[in-house]
Amino acid sequence: MKYLVEALKGMSIDPVADPGVSEQLAGFHRGSRSPSRSRGADVMATYMFDTDQGIFAKQLRQLGVTPTWVGSPSTVTTTALKLAGAALYGSYAVADFNKDSSAAAKAFSAKYEAAYKFPADFYASWTYDALQVLAAAIGEAKNLEPESSARPFSP
Repeated sequence: MKYLVEALKGMSIDPVADPGVSEQLAGFHRGSRSPSRSRGADVMATYMFDTDQGIFAKQLRQLGVTPTWVGSPSTVTTTALKLAGAALYGSYAVADFNKDSSAAAKAFSAKYEAAYKFPADFYASWTYDALQVLAAAIGEAKNLEPESSARPFSP
């Protein structure tokens, strides 16, 4: 959130609150006055774990907090969507994966859901992409012997 606040201030936008909510705390906003509600925020941005995102969404909506909501990729994980239900409807997310973004993503999503009976989200796509990169590197190397590598690994 630090970088978001800095970017907003760089555009001459003063955030009304930066609560810095601790992660993984069930019920972290129950009974509290929401800064975005009490200070008149038009837009709210969140960056938290998917379980917390789902719980937070329900609690905000129960408190009547309804600003435009932009969240991190965790906003659209299967876990957050399952926990929050309709509380996340109308929110936006900066997503790392969208099953409709390409033919490859559609094919991956269909295979993933058929195998696991669960929709693919960015966690699944990260693993798939990492294995694809690893397979391409191994294929390019022609063998797995470090001494024969034309391009040594350098982090």
